Amino acid sequence: ALDPYTFTSGSVFVMSVPYVPVDVPVEKDVADTTTTQSMKQLMKRRVLIVDDDFIVRKLLRKIVEREGLQVEEASNGAEGLQLMKNEVFTLVFLDVVMPCMDGYECIRQLREHERIQGKEETQFVCGLSGNSHNTKEAVAAGMNVLVAKPMGVELVRQVLKSSQFRSKNPSLALFT
Repeated sequence: ALDPYTFTSGSVFVMSVPYVPVDVPVEKDVADTTTTQSMKQLMKRRVLIVDDDFIVRKLLRKIVEREGLQVEEASNGAEGLQLMKNEVFTLVFLDVVMPCMDGYECIRQLREHERIQGKEETQFVCGLSGNSHNTKEAVAAGMNVLVAKPMGVELVRQVLKSSQFRSKNPSLALFT
């Protein structure tokens, strides 16, 4: 037996918790279906952050993970495009100005790939731009939302919770 008064052995806590059984009838089929649907939803909630700025990626990652979504990262458009061609993300934050391949070219190639594969726009893409006047180019490239940088926590949450984010055929929106 442990001596609770010996300081060198660590702490020992003893407590009693009353247990009161509650009888709640649950239909097995309903519970199984709900659990399966919840798991499928959770598995689908993945976000890709494509930005050449390490600090932007880390800040976005922290905000998005706090909202309960899984996050992948890419440091340029070419890496991001490869990930988007091989996996489906619920949302993609895509920087507009990057080395190797910019965000506009990345989204153009993704939309072309989706078209060739016979898929509708499977990935909702949020462009990140230091200039909020790029809306025409963003629409032409195939982005769903354009967000002006720098952006705060509330703006990212607004994009994540946007009704357009959940619709199948979203139109371009500008968040500033």
